[in-house]
Amino acid sequence: MEPSRFATPSHMLPPHLPQQGPGYRPPFPPRLFAAGTASSNRPSMVITPPDWYDVFNANIYGSGKTDINCIAHIVRADMKLRSVLQGGPAIVCSRWDQEVRETRHQIMAAARYLMKNDMMFVAEREVEIHIWKTVYYQVIEMLKASYLDTENTMPENRKTLKNSLMNLFEEGVDYYTQLLTDLSTTYRVDLELYYDPLEPREGVDRMARLARISAQKCLLCLGDLARYREQVNSSTNYGRARQYYSKANHLEMRNGRPFNMLAILAKVNNRKFEAVYYHVRCLSSRNPFQSSKEGLVTIFEEMKRRWEVGEKKRVEERKEGEREREGRRIVRGSKVRKEIWERPGDDGGRRLHRTTSAQSGGEELATMSVADLNKRFIN
Repeated sequence: MEPSRFATPSHMLPPHLPQQGPGYRPPFPPRLFAAGTASSNRPSMVITPPDWYDVFNANIYGSGKTDINCIAHIVRADMKLRSVLQGGPAIVCSRWDQEVRETRHQIMAAARYLMKNDMMFVAEREVEIHIWKTVYYQVIEMLKASYLDTENTMPENRKTLKNSLMNLFEEGVDYYTQLLTDLSTTYRVDLELYYDPLEPREGVDRMARLARISAQKCLLCLGDLARYREQVNSSTNYGRARQYYSKANHLEMRNGRPFNMLAILAKVNNRKFEAVYYHVRCLSSRNPFQSSKEGLVTIFEEMKRRWEVGEKKRVEERKEGEREREGRRIVRGSKVRKEIWERPGDDGGRRLHRTTSAQSGGEELATMSVADLNKRFIN
């Protein structure tokens, strides 16, 4: 197994945290500390171990094709990492350059080895997804939650957390870019060629197709890293994330997950028509991502509420206008309706008249431009 190629992350917190005493303020939100301390009901980020962690399972490893020692290496490192993560962000920061870095890089190196030497096992067990959740997702979510909690996290620790999160993002881009290179060279797949959605997908062997699907998952991880970076920077410039998700979508358009991620970005940027389109594409794909249905329902429910509020306001405005026009038709000081009759001219012209009936909703929408309709849908 190849050693880790990633540099040591920067220091986060001093190894010796201050002891609690009078006037002591914890450096991290209490809800993120370990069970049994300030708060035992913090949100759980525990990832369920997959079935392939059982190295004695003959149904999985009975053929002898998979390197059990490599799997055992991942399991042992994951157990060490879990024990550290249970302590919350303060413990993670204090042990960042020891257990956290060592265990994470051991898992990453083992996963890289499997992807280069046992693609069939990786595809059947979705090893890439589990490695992403174990090494990046749960660590990022823990540190990000503490960083974004401005009320309970001290400014100096927020700065330290941000530096550490940025280090994770840069490391992740380095790691998954290397995995894309490994997949391309090991299985002779020209990924740049497949980024073109018009490129034919037939005629490739099974291992090359599995490698392409694995590359799609790596691109989704790169997109998530780019999206997390913008969240930490309090920015909405998700152009880089969109590029990664689009590339992932072009590699294998029968999978719905890239469509779902593009829909999420469109929703964040308030492009709701676009979000609806991507959600529908996701649900109509061969392998749909079911949470996209919830996103679609959320958009429609939100638009329904806004439409009802806006329609109520427009109806009131129309009624008020009708009352004003009706008032101008009444003779002052009486309830007699004022009517004016006009004789057609000698030229035989038609007599024009205008009614006060409100325009129906369907007719109103039919006469609206695309820009106005989009504004009505969004606002």
